[in-house]
Amino acid sequence: MFCVADKNTVFKEILRMDKNKSSTLSLKDVLSLGQESEETIQCQNVQDVPSFLKKLMSFSTNARITTLHDNNCSDTDCEDLDISLASQNYTKLDSTHALDVLCALLHCSDPCLQQEILLKMSLCQYAVPLLLPPGDGTDCTFMLWAMRDIVKRWRPQSSQDNKGFKEDKVVNISMPVFSFVRLGKCRTSKSRILNLILSPAQQVQDFFLHREMETGNVSRKISDGLVEICWYFPGSNLKSDTIKQPFAVTNMRGDLGSGEKQFRFLSHISSAVFIFTESVGERECELFAKSNDLDNTYIIIDPSSQTSGDIIKKYKELLQTELKVDGRKIWVRKRSSNDATLVRALKNTIADHINKNSDNMNLQQISQRFNIHVDENYKDLQAAKKRADEIGTNIKDIVEYKNETMKLQGELWKELSKTEKEMCRMRDQGSENAEDYIDKLRQQCSSLRKRQNAHPFPEAMEQFRKAVTELTQVERQCFLKFTKFSLDSVARENLCKLQAEYKETFDNYGADVEKLKQIDQRISDSSLGIEHFLRELGQFYEAKYVVENGSNMEEKFSKLPGIAADLLLDGFPLELIDGDASNIPLQWVSDVLSELDTKTGGKCRMRVITVLGVQSTGKSTLLNTMFGLQFPVASGRCTRGAFMTLINVQINFQMELGCEFILVIDTEGLKSPELASLEDSYEHDNEMATLVVGLSDITIINMAMENTAEMKDILQLVIHAFLRMKQIGKKHNCQFVHQNVSDVSAHEKNLRDRQKLLQQLDKMTEVAAKMEKKSHIKMFSDIIDYNLEEHTWYIPGLWYGVPPMASVNAGYSDGVNELKKYLISYIKKMNVKAQTIPEFTEWIKSLWNAVKHEKFIFSFRNSLVSEAYNQLCVHYTGWEWSFQKATYTWFNETETFIRNLPADKLDSERRNIIMQEMKQILGIEERTMSQSLEEYFISGCDNVHLLEPFRSDFFRSVKYLRKTQESSLAKKCEDAIRLQKDRCKVQQIQGKFLQVIEHHVKAIIEKRRNNWYELDDNMLKMAFENIWENTLQDLHMQTVRKKNISQEILHYLQSVYGSAKTISLYSDDHCLKADYNDPIINKCHNYITEIMNTKENYDVTYCHDLLKMIMVEHNEKSVHTDCLPPLDLVVFIFKEAAKKFQILHNQYIEYNDPTCSLENLKHHYFSLFESVYKQMDECEKRAKYFCEVCLKPAIVQHIQNNIGKELLDYFLQKAEFRSRKSFHFCVLVQLLKENSFEKYNEYINNYESFTRQLILDCVKQQYQKLKNSSDFYIRVLDSIMQKVKHACSKSAGQAWTISVFLEAFCRQLNKELVISQNNLKLIVFENEVNVSDFLNYVEIFLGDTGNQVKAEMRECDVESLLSNITLKPQDELYKKVIGCGKQCPFCKVPCEAGTDDHPEHFASIHRPMGLAQSRKDGSNVLDHSICSTAIVGNRSFSSEDTRWNPHPYKDYRNYYPNWNIHPEDGNKGTDYWKFVLKQYNNKFARVHGTQPAVLPEDWQSISQEQALQSIKKSFNIK
Repeated sequence: MFCVADKNTVFKEILRMDKNKSSTLSLKDVLSLGQESEETIQCQNVQDVPSFLKKLMSFSTNARITTLHDNNCSDTDCEDLDISLASQNYTKLDSTHALDVLCALLHCSDPCLQQEILLKMSLCQYAVPLLLPPGDGTDCTFMLWAMRDIVKRWRPQSSQDNKGFKEDKVVNISMPVFSFVRLGKCRTSKSRILNLILSPAQQVQDFFLHREMETGNVSRKISDGLVEICWYFPGSNLKSDTIKQPFAVTNMRGDLGSGEKQFRFLSHISSAVFIFTESVGERECELFAKSNDLDNTYIIIDPSSQTSGDIIKKYKELLQTELKVDGRKIWVRKRSSNDATLVRALKNTIADHINKNSDNMNLQQISQRFNIHVDENYKDLQAAKKRADEIGTNIKDIVEYKNETMKLQGELWKELSKTEKEMCRMRDQGSENAEDYIDKLRQQCSSLRKRQNAHPFPEAMEQFRKAVTELTQVERQCFLKFTKFSLDSVARENLCKLQAEYKETFDNYGADVEKLKQIDQRISDSSLGIEHFLRELGQFYEAKYVVENGSNMEEKFSKLPGIAADLLLDGFPLELIDGDASNIPLQWVSDVLSELDTKTGGKCRMRVITVLGVQSTGKSTLLNTMFGLQFPVASGRCTRGAFMTLINVQINFQMELGCEFILVIDTEGLKSPELASLEDSYEHDNEMATLVVGLSDITIINMAMENTAEMKDILQLVIHAFLRMKQIGKKHNCQFVHQNVSDVSAHEKNLRDRQKLLQQLDKMTEVAAKMEKKSHIKMFSDIIDYNLEEHTWYIPGLWYGVPPMASVNAGYSDGVNELKKYLISYIKKMNVKAQTIPEFTEWIKSLWNAVKHEKFIFSFRNSLVSEAYNQLCVHYTGWEWSFQKATYTWFNETETFIRNLPADKLDSERRNIIMQEMKQILGIEERTMSQSLEEYFISGCDNVHLLEPFRSDFFRSVKYLRKTQESSLAKKCEDAIRLQKDRCKVQQIQGKFLQVIEHHVKAIIEKRRNNWYELDDNMLKMAFENIWENTLQDLHMQTVRKKNISQEILHYLQSVYGSAKTISLYSDDHCLKADYNDPIINKCHNYITEIMNTKENYDVTYCHDLLKMIMVEHNEKSVHTDCLPPLDLVVFIFKEAAKKFQILHNQYIEYNDPTCSLENLKHHYFSLFESVYKQMDECEKRAKYFCEVCLKPAIVQHIQNNIGKELLDYFLQKAEFRSRKSFHFCVLVQLLKENSFEKYNEYINNYESFTRQLILDCVKQQYQKLKNSSDFYIRVLDSIMQKVKHACSKSAGQAWTISVFLEAFCRQLNKELVISQNNLKLIVFENEVNVSDFLNYVEIFLGDTGNQVKAEMRECDVESLLSNITLKPQDELYKKVIGCGKQCPFCKVPCEAGTDDHPEHFASIHRPMGLAQSRKDGSNVLDHSICSTAIVGNRSFSSEDTRWNPHPYKDYRNYYPNWNIHPEDGNKGTDYWKFVLKQYNNKFARVHGTQPAVLPEDWQSISQEQALQSIKKSFNIK
């Protein structure tokens, strides 16, 4: 034997911890995922030996192999070794016996881990420790607690005929015990003999580790004195069994001499003791004498080969004379006999004892009767047991107990669940108003919660609450275990009686279906587990939370979510879906997960794995085997609902795996026979599949058969679930697991079956896609990440042999382990970020809300998707503005360049060059924007993967933007060229005039120079006037011909509609019925205003554009527009256009009249003429003229062209303009603060004009702030002034005359400034000044010019600024926030889609339809129904689109396919508009000419603060 010090050394070597150290191993430590989880576990050194636990938890049949493998020795090296040397080398590495490892681990494990170790050992058909040798030299321990979770099921001899069975925990089963010990050396391995006794014929199993097994021949260091126990239970074929009753065998490790206490104990409890020995001497006799009763002791002498027959004879005589042992109980093994002979004799002897002895004890009784140290007597366990007994002793009849103790989860909870679903489906609405019906259902829910809350808190629930609250962590875990055992025991008894009653009823009253259904229901109700207690606590918590508003809750209830979170962290399964009520207690689950998030630091991420499949196909067992979990698999009932368990990821593996936890969800079986008779069974399965698939990253489809025909219905459910997830942005991974496939070639042989399965999946996917109206989806791989070869698994059956003596199949555990390794490797490669706990909670809420509606896709709303979408919209707005800013900058430069071109350069070649440049810049910006969008989608930003359904919308919108920009820029360039040609004509007239003027002026100056005569000032002035007037008369300058715009438009309309139509733009006949709030009229009016602001000449293309706009808008008009027939509408709009375009045309002619333009130059010409004539130094004057007349207007125009960009840059950084959704939210908040009926009415019924005015007011207000705080336009001025100075400097170095200088200067700035060439002629005229002197003066006056511009800009009021700048920020902001401008066909709420070209319109919240002039059907009362509620109910609507025929609201998309109205999600998002209607019910009724709406009672209690909070929640504003 090893001393205590040696034992502690072993503990340190194996576990890297001191035995005396207080820290212990827990089940949580063992089950945590580490790097070894994805590797095949092999022991490389002593510290790897505890991998025994990892392998045991996964039912690995080689868990007991603790051989150390030498990686330095290759297979080739080993082949070259002599066998004897190889054996020696191998033995050197064998340093730890498996039983040593087991003992060490048990000593260092907490009670729950000890229990789990023995349970898993029993399932693997390993013998388990009965007496654990001391680790510190004191008494050994009877492992009663550790064995309490082991359950055995067998068929007793009395039940053979009726096929009955028994089931109980082994500690409660009374049976004979037969013990086997060894004294001294022995040739025969008693452990091997025991394996033969317990094993079925021809199928030997290694229950006990023996020396012929790997690591069985390693020297034991701490496990001598260990007593193992194993049980035999008869199977279904008792005829072939020698022993027909259960019995137990114990096996003491080591020599009897070193385990005298154990031997005496075994002698007390055993029906017979079998002692194996090689020889018998005085020492042996002394030890035998210590046995209490040698009558039931069998001594098996197995002599060595050197022992003679005489010596053997002396052995027998010694035993008979000294100890009075019956000779029949002294067995001598002959050398010629084999093990089978001995086994047969032992079996017969055991059978005889069983038949003779009926006075048997169970392990529980043994622990109490004999003076031995029992593990269950530890303080922690006793405290836990006491609390559990307080609950368990009061349970006799489960159904009665649940009715008395768990009332809240009974009919009240089920009724509440039905009511909640009815609120979403409104199947029984009838003709009642939707909001009134919803209000009635809400009151029912509130009443049910109040009834729940009125129930007193039962004593048993208080006892349970105190236990889970007050006990320490270990005590709490043990309490839950003890409670579970107690509940299982009662449930087992109840179930046994009910099954017997069912069988009797079936045999005697087989036709009485109703009676059988009653018993069947009682069987279903006879399940009772920890989950029922937690469910009841959850119901009390929800009732208190709802009735007492959460914050006023008693402390004992407010702490419950934290306790449940602790249980989750301990690895305890928590109920997610209540399978009995088919509902989720959302508040309870949300708060538990919130507490979990708090306890884990608030930043933990997790991956979710779910299993789905038919009932009783081993789903729970699969998960338990894969991760070592504790989902219940015991008999009595299958999993109901869904349970989730948390698996911790080790710190050193978290970064690699990308998460801190794995959440595993186990679900009840689909197509459950218990639910098959119910009408809504398919609906129940559909809800379950959709929810858990939506929550999962990986879904395991468990198929316990090779033939998939029986799985067809399940696959249809699953495909619908996957399809729905695909449409909301989640594309999962799917693993198909085929169980009970034992053939090693199954994967290859079933290739055709897999292909057929995939074809079937593709076909079902196509059918499902058509049902969901997504016909573009054709294949299974379109909706899910599925690889036919990699994601299909074939796993053998769980059991090797026939239960109850069957062990876990090695192929099963290996197959499951391979699947686990693949899942972990797949998780590591996932490119989607793991979800946080709050995100997971949000998914539960949004998915369950959508599941409760009949149309999932149109009901799904998720704040995570909403937030991700809004963030993308914010980025998209920035990218869009960058695109637009680049194209606007290009057009500014191009237009400036065009305006600097002479007439002879405005040819088709120049046009083609410009168009080519335009396409080039558009291509660059389109690629840049698309690249930014693509990078965003692959960036891994938070929840960006959820935006996959919107990906095509955004990319299509980029192309749409490119298309609209190209069309707009092309038209602008064409207009710029056309207008420049017109200007050139005017400039040619002016140039010709100036040329004549200059000729006459030069003649006068020449006479002065030749001293012919000299004129005084008056004469000089008179001479210039005469020259000017005479030249005007001689040239007969013609102005641009004035047109009759009304007549031109009339001819245009007649060409479109035909001359036979009577069209007049002069009478008022066409405007009598016009609605001035018609969106089409408003849009056209805005277009006309934009044209007027250009101050350019009228062109017929304006008519083309206007008519196109009218036709597009009319074809897509909203149903609430009372629109005129197309011709009348067109005439009405064009009448206004004709008036405005005539004014525009007249202003253009006036502004471009050559006479007027020349009149402006007259003063400057005379001044320059006077200076030259008098031979004054005109250098300064010309420089001043250059700055004031040539540069200043050009600089001001440049600022006006660019300041709009600066303003937009500023405004687009503000929160309200960063996305359309943000704008709508800010508008609603502002309206709520102002609380003005007039503004609300304007906003609802004149949305576009209201928005335009609101933005204009905002721009004006912000401009005043900017103007007072910082002259932001100075940046534009400073930039152009720097360019002017640079151009002056550069041009001066290239010029020797002023003329050359000016040409170079204008050439350098031909894309920045438009400088009149006629104005420059004044500077060149008779200019002989030095270029350097001229530039010196220019530099002086340039500063003055800049200051003048600054002063003028500071003095400029906002109206003047906005009317003069080219890019008007109010218009651009309006375009960005108005989007498509479409409004809900029922309530007029504006569309919030973030792209310009989107296939569907949607909004965050909808309004009562009465706000948009809607009345109740057949009455004169304002309709308070909200369309997001109405579309769920049974009411109908009628409109012009339905030709005033009633049409169901729920089928509204038949008429409005582009609108996606999300049903009300129960979060009270519509409280905002309910508050508005409540406040102004009478005023809206008066405006619309109706009676006020009769509002539901709960609307009256909505406050302004609640209204604000409702829109914050709807718009996902924290």
